[in-house]
Order: sequence, then structure tokens, then C-alpha cells
Amino acid sequence: MCCKLCILQENLNKSLIATFDLLNQPNLHKNWDIILIQEPYIDTFKNAKATRAWTVIYPTNHLNRSEKT
Repeated sequence: MCCKLCILQENLNKSLIATFDLLNQPNLHKNWDIILIQEPYIDTFKNAKATRAWTVIYPTNHLNRSEKT
């Protein structure tokens, strides 16, 4: 039996509008197993925006060098 892993990589160019557009797409999770966000929007508290349906994983040194996230 063969398994297929579907990955979406999306560059959001640090845009809040693009972030909300991606996060609020209905059924997005049905088409992709992993979604990687490049250049996410980072707020003043150094957090990426996400809903309860998402798991955000930050680099180890994110709080020290959030401009690199």
C-alpha cells in the first residue's frame, strides 16, 4: 500500500491580510497534510496569528531574534 504526503508551502510576505485569508479557507485541511508558512505575519507580541485549528511551531531562538522568523 502506498501513502502520499501532501505539503503546501505558502509565502505570506508578512501580510496580515494574506495570513487571515489562508487561515480562514474552509476545507484547507482536507487537501494538505502539512502547511508551511514562510514569512508569517508577526504581531507586536512576537506571535504569529493562528486559530485553534492550527499548531504554531516557532524556531528555538524566535523570541531572541523574531525578525529572523
